[in-house]
Amino acid sequence: MQVEIVKTIIETVDVSLPMYLKCGEIHFYKIYSEHDAIQLCNSKYSHNSISEVGISVALNGDYEHITKKEFEHQFHIVLTNLKEKIK
Repeated sequence: MQVEIVKTIIETVDVSLPMYLKCGEIHFYKIYSEHDAIQLCNSKYSHNSISEVGISVALNGDYEHITKKEFEHQFHIVLTNLKEKIK
């Protein structure tokens, strides 16, 4: 017999605001409050997005810290790509 079990993991993470993170090659985050973050998606397959997400999305998975300058550079790239699409 197989039984499905749903587990909730609760972790405490030290965060100093703002915090800038990179997760994989295409997702970048700016955590700006204890609940919210800005997510950038800069995909080589032309899927670009800027969205507001919960902090747990940004801290889920393997992430690395980046600088504000690196985040702003990616933000500029994504915004430019999106502007090109609406011309």
